[in-house]
Amino acid sequence: MDSRAKEVLRIGDAAFAKKRPVDALWQEIALNFFSRRADFTSKRNEGDEYADHLFSSYPERARLELGNMLSEFLRPDKWFSIHVDPEELDEGEAERAFLEQLTEIQWRAMTDPASNLTKATTQTDHDFAAFGNAVLRYSLNSDADGLLFRNYHLRDCTWSENVEGKVDALHRNWNPSARQLKQAFGDKVSGEVKRACKLDPEKKFDCRHVVLPSRIYDYKSAGGRPFAFVSLMVERESETVLEEIGQNQFGYVVPRWQTVSNSPFGVSMATSVLLADGRTLQVVMRTLREAGEKYVDPPMLQIADAIRGEASN
Repeated sequence: MDSRAKEVLRIGDAAFAKKRPVDALWQEIALNFFSRRADFTSKRNEGDEYADHLFSSYPERARLELGNMLSEFLRPDKWFSIHVDPEELDEGEAERAFLEQLTEIQWRAMTDPASNLTKATTQTDHDFAAFGNAVLRYSLNSDADGLLFRNYHLRDCTWSENVEGKVDALHRNWNPSARQLKQAFGDKVSGEVKRACKLDPEKKFDCRHVVLPSRIYDYKSAGGRPFAFVSLMVERESETVLEEIGQNQFGYVVPRWQTVSNSPFGVSMATSVLLADGRTLQVVMRTLREAGEKYVDPPMLQIADAIRGEASN
């Protein structure tokens, strides 16, 4: 690995370290409003009862309804069309027909079931509703014959803004199996991955994907073609660079709800302010249930003491 890739990884490690307090906050929000995502700071296993700590499902159901409403209102039957900036050109009869044809082609590509758009955007909606942030990636699929949309856990991502306040650098931790790495990168993988493909194909490897402006990474393509961004994929343990390519688009969409100055992270106005109410509701419901249980099935030792007290009087 060259010094540029090592420096990018060092920058990412520092960014993840600064983000730990944010992960702790999102963990607390998840425990009250999105139990399935409550693995920011603790490990959850498949099959665990994620909501076993709750006494009321109302906060979870409220977040669920809000997340579902986002897709209903923001993405109706056909929610975009292609236009060009010059109005006189955009409104021309022949030009408008051509742009509508392009819109239809784009619509079919995005709504192809293989593109995973509905699943990815639905997951993004619920992350956005609960945490005020989400990470969505768009790219070509592995065969480069269609689009692919994916949502990623906020725990695994951190990002930074440029001078205009736009997110233009993102670091994402990835934990694929040896089989997945071999499928994605072929012979570029390390010797450890190749051995694991034969002995234990499902063995996990720590990797990191970074997209950042090419001027920061000082990337130059083989043909000298300039690119706005660089995509870098690295195996962490072996320090093997799996991908180092230029791209014209950032490739990630990071919607943020309410933002404040000097912070690249957004805030969900639906959960951050109501976190105290969510906690209070759980305490109230727990108290009511415990009181009901004691009323229906009171401690027998106390009843015996009361009987003895009445007899002595």
